[in-house]
Amino acid sequence: MSAQLTIAHTPTNVVVGAAPIELVGIGESGRTWRRHTAEGRYVHGRTLIGAVMETPTLNVVLRITGDTWTAVANRRNSVLAAVSQLSYTATLTIAGVTTTYACEPADVFESKFDHWKVEAKVREMSLTIPVAP
Repeated sequence: MSAQLTIAHTPTNVVVGAAPIELVGIGESGRTWRRHTAEGRYVHGRTLIGAVMETPTLNVVLRITGDTWTAVANRRNSVLAAVSQLSYTATLTIAGVTTTYACEPADVFESKFDHWKVEAKVREMSLTIPVAP
């Protein structure tokens, strides 16, 4: 995949692309709406009063590798610190096309440990990052 995600963080930005922090998959959420409706007890269906878009998300799957578990843990901690900021930017570059997102703190989901990942010194994470529409 010719893609890279750069997460702004001080003192050093976190770059997710190739090893040691590999970008496995990335995508934007679909468009969903928060609908305000009125319903009556004796009327079929409902009436739409208004609708606004929900906050979209950037969904990221990444793989962290290292020569030692300490290196993997340090990289994991760097990612967690970067996506735990109250406000930050993430710049996605795919095949030379760049998009910058204003981000909120990410929801982080980590894969379980199994024998292969432990032996290979690999951690996988899934991030759901709310972004400005």
